[in-house]
Amino acid sequence: MLISRRALALLALTTLAACSATDSYVPAGGAGGGGSGQGATSFGGSASGGASVTPGGGGPNGGTTPTGSGGSASDTGGTTATQTGGVSGGGPGTGGSVPTGGAAPTGGTATGGVATGGVPTGGVPGTGGVGGIDALTPTENEVCGKDEKLNAQGYIVMSNMWNPNASGEICVLPYSDPGRTYSGFKITSCSVNSSDNSPAAYPAMVAGWHYTFKMAGHGLPKKVNEATSIPATWNYKAPTGKHNVSFDIWLHPEASVSNPGGGMEFMIWVGNSGGVQPFGSQSGNASLAGGSWEIWTGNVSSDGNTWKYVAYKRTSNLGSFEDLDILPLLKDAVSKGHLDGSWNILGIEAGFEIWSGGCTGAETKYYTVMVN
Repeated sequence: MLISRRALALLALTTLAACSATDSYVPAGGAGGGGSGQGATSFGGSASGGASVTPGGGGPNGGTTPTGSGGSASDTGGTTATQTGGVSGGGPGTGGSVPTGGAAPTGGTATGGVATGGVPTGGVPGTGGVGGIDALTPTENEVCGKDEKLNAQGYIVMSNMWNPNASGEICVLPYSDPGRTYSGFKITSCSVNSSDNSPAAYPAMVAGWHYTFKMAGHGLPKKVNEATSIPATWNYKAPTGKHNVSFDIWLHPEASVSNPGGGMEFMIWVGNSGGVQPFGSQSGNASLAGGSWEIWTGNVSSDGNTWKYVAYKRTSNLGSFEDLDILPLLKDAVSKGHLDGSWNILGIEAGFEIWSGGCTGAETKYYTVMVN
């Protein structure tokens, strides 16, 4: 399957960092066309390596979100329970006053009244939350469909309904974080359904390089063997339908490229639901980064380009997390001969790869990643 390239439309919000001469420039706050919906490549079932596939996207799967009352908790299972008392817990506030009768929230004092599901009501957004992160600010513009995207404070948020065989619609409301390093989004409407084994859409946040555009910063690009850590923090509410939750990392021998040909797409599935599987075939296992992982490998061909594909799929779902170092997974792939340590990490994406089912209301409350 081929992914078309459309010129990016302009919608001014913030200023994007400069692109290389080989990459298309994403206008500041640009909501509109341009750039194919190239992302993580996944299928609903096993497929032989080397099969031709249109890349989609990846996205972490939350699993159960336990009641928050003093800090974030790892999600387990596939259902979502209600968080109360703010994103990070603490005693519920009354009328915007400092909460009493409970432990102080991690990293800050919750304000803004009683919060349900981490979103304060009856007052200003709470300060505190998991890790002391304030509530991010919704932007004024949704992004919808295949190619629309928006600069949300150093990250590109895209709706990315890339699969031409999918039906329905998806719209995403980006969150901004002025002066800080976090991003997020909420799926405001979603009725997508894939008629093949590929995902219908990959709403995600992009740091660094993506197919046809890129954002400067976040320590990118950097060679794998020169990186010392890649801490990622991600607080999210996962979809309830057939989906996964994953990182999608692009690597290449060159530091500046216009397409992924000759490089690698490296996925990290932190959760999934509905029996979905990565592209290719399972070729091994690993135990590291706090979990057990299946390793999937294959070769992807799209739009005249071919690249390697590797996915680490966690055997049990991981919920929201703080400062999870994902570099050991890349280093493990190097040690197993799947990846060359001299290759450059170009871009890191994080989002929800959706095949079908309930996805309206799924949300990244905040997310950040840095390559050190």
